Amino acid sequence: MGGLPLQSDFLYLFLHESWQGIFRRDISVGMYTRKDEKPISADAVSADMGAEWDSDILEEGAVGQGLQGGSLTEAIRGRAFSRTAIEDMVKHTLKLKDIDPSNKDEIRDNRSSIEYSLLSKKYVNKAQFVFRGPTIRDEQKYIETNRKILSKAIKRNKVLKPVIQMGTQNTKQYEDATVLRILATKNSNTPPSQFVSHALDYQTASRFAQSKFVFAYKIIPNSPLLGIHDSAIIGKGEEQYQILGGTKITELYRCPAIGQGKKWEKYNFSEKSWKSCSERPINLEYEQLRGSKIVQD
Repeated sequence: MGGLPLQSDFLYLFLHESWQGIFRRDISVGMYTRKDEKPISADAVSADMGAEWDSDILEEGAVGQGLQGGSLTEAIRGRAFSRTAIEDMVKHTLKLKDIDPSNKDEIRDNRSSIEYSLLSKKYVNKAQFVFRGPTIRDEQKYIETNRKILSKAIKRNKVLKPVIQMGTQNTKQYEDATVLRILATKNSNTPPSQFVSHALDYQTASRFAQSKFVFAYKIIPNSPLLGIHDSAIIGKGEEQYQILGGTKITELYRCPAIGQGKKWEKYNFSEKSWKSCSERPINLEYEQLRGSKIVQD
């Protein structure tokens, strides 16, 4: 697992055709450097992604997600939603017959800020490192035990309609999932959000941590890029993914939330223990995109 340098800048995972008839999809993972390379705009090196079990878990997590989209670079090149497009999605979601009043009220209360949000039109579904400062009680224990992320809706056992499904969040539920994702960047407590906020770097995650640690793990976000600054320049805002609760993770790391992000530990799922490591997770693609600009339709 850790310790071996990557043989190339890109690793490939293949989603094979399952018995359910889900088509084959090629997921290129291009967010990691060799251990002897220094990432752009960062002093860390990436963790290795060579373990067979790691690929298997990511593949298992991806099957059934209705994956559409591409890399973070492709999402940024694919432009941001126009305000009119977001307004139309909000109207569509508010007109749903099957929507909980709490969701409807909160969307209405935050309508203006939702409609002025800047986010990518394309979903990002390439496996990569994300960072999170836990804000939910027992979140660490849940992640260690289940290898999945915990949403506030799952924690409180209060998933309100429209219930976003793993396999339809970026297909037939695209508009509603998008509106609820934007809402989660404004308020994820009332109603409890089905989505979980993840930063793309340690520094951003550490500002929001309500626990001792910032966590990093590999995941397929299957989310647009949100939290983009009004200037549309990547790196100036609080860029984040809003990832559906229950999404599987691998390669779990943690680092003290107060500090410089230098003392990382890695979790051994078999031994159920944390150990100090020299590996330091980084989303290299995001670091390389700092300063670039996303164009709004």
